[in-house]
Amino acid sequence: MVSQASYTPGVSVVICTYNGASRIGTTLDHLLHQKDTEGIDWEVVLVDNHSDDNTAAVARLLWVSEIPFSVVTEHQQGITHARNTGIAAAKFAFISFIDDDNYVDPFWVRNVFYCFHQNPKIDGCGGNSEALCEKTSPGWFEAVKGAWAVGRQGDATADITESRGTLWGAGISFRRKCFDKISSAGFRYHTIGRQGNRLSAGDDSELCLAFVAAGCRLWYIENLNLKHQIPAGRLTWNYAKGIFRGLGESELLLDLYRMAIRKKKLPLCRIYLSLIPYSILYFGWRFLNLPHRQEGNSRYLSYLARKHYILKALKSWSSLPKLMKDIRGFCNRVSQ
Repeated sequence: MVSQASYTPGVSVVICTYNGASRIGTTLDHLLHQKDTEGIDWEVVLVDNHSDDNTAAVARLLWVSEIPFSVVTEHQQGITHARNTGIAAAKFAFISFIDDDNYVDPFWVRNVFYCFHQNPKIDGCGGNSEALCEKTSPGWFEAVKGAWAVGRQGDATADITESRGTLWGAGISFRRKCFDKISSAGFRYHTIGRQGNRLSAGDDSELCLAFVAAGCRLWYIENLNLKHQIPAGRLTWNYAKGIFRGLGESELLLDLYRMAIRKKKLPLCRIYLSLIPYSILYFGWRFLNLPHRQEGNSRYLSYLARKHYILKALKSWSSLPKLMKDIRGFCNRVSQ
């Protein structure tokens, strides 16, 4: 568990947004109506990730509260850059990431604060997300909604470090000292995360695995609830395929973290040996399903992710040894 000396106990809600003028109002409104926060220090930090609309101006106009509110700009586009900027601007010991399409419940700030303030064993936590779909969600969505950061991340409040091992970036909260520790050990993202309309993925899981490597404990907290607004354009089959392509590619790197944390020997051999059963399963399944249309088949999405895991491993064979060395070096440093 990471100590939390030097930071004032309080919650810094960090919202990263790109061209979010049309969305940010409802997100801020839910923060403006927080309850039972008397005696709790908290703030909102909005990171404008090089928007070309009037997001910052709209947000400043809408925030009518004595609660501190600041807008900072990150010109390098990408969620990882924006979140790092938000952390740097935050003043308090507890960081809570929400997206510009997340509507937190009225007790979010209170629950985040007391989660950490009263439970020294908890270093990072996440809760539940309910989908608010602009149109009726397609039949396949329920089976794969976790890829949209929707659903429950556990059955009851508990430590999920060894079981689930990661949390969604939308709604994740953590101790600032955890981030300082991994940063001091040289943590940098190898995953890309969302960049504009690019559906790359894995950055939230990489951050969580870096925390785990540092000895931090991740928890599912059942009273942390938010709603996730999902526009119609993100409920299409093509969008789903884009998400699962990104998940498959990022999973290769996340496996390197898992092996480094567990101190597995010959990790790259394990990676490439795993491609044999992966390939057999993928191509066998595709052969059996050639006569059938795959649109709407949620199982196809998992096989699509596996396919892109395989392709990423084959394309990256020359760079993986250095990447593995970098990740192992970080895990060794941060665990000392």
